[in-house]
Amino acid sequence: MSQDLAGQAPLARAGTMDKESFPVTAPVRFAPFPALARQAARTLLASALIAGLAGPLAAQTKPDPEAEARRQLNEEQAQFAAKQVAENTQKEQLHAEQMVQQERNATAYEAVMKQYNELVSRYEADRAQWESENAACAAGDKDSCPKAK
Repeated sequence: MSQDLAGQAPLARAGTMDKESFPVTAPVRFAPFPALARQAARTLLASALIAGLAGPLAAQTKPDPEAEARRQLNEEQAQFAAKQVAENTQKEQLHAEQMVQQERNATAYEAVMKQYNELVSRYEADRAQWESENAACAAGDKDSCPKAK
């Protein structure tokens, strides 16, 4: 305990203060230390008794049927959630694979359409050239028609 300038402990001095050194209009009363100790002991004793009885009393009580039902429902819910997460993960993987396949299909389709359009363009050019070379045949002149090979 710390000592003040007069050499007295603060608690001992607090109980002996006079009006001049501590100007307060109402008298200051300090609870005696033994009363505080008794109150603290009662509180600690009550806490210890409650804690000491809690173990044996808890062992003697019957299990709560609602608690067991809650535990079982919680377990079922946890299993359902785990199953749902697994299914969602599987579906996400399948979706990702399908998106990759769709992109491949779109790329292949574009390549085939490009080839088709090139073939159509070549055919139309060849047809236009043939029609210009054989305009007389188309007009009815059989001698100017191309000969079969």
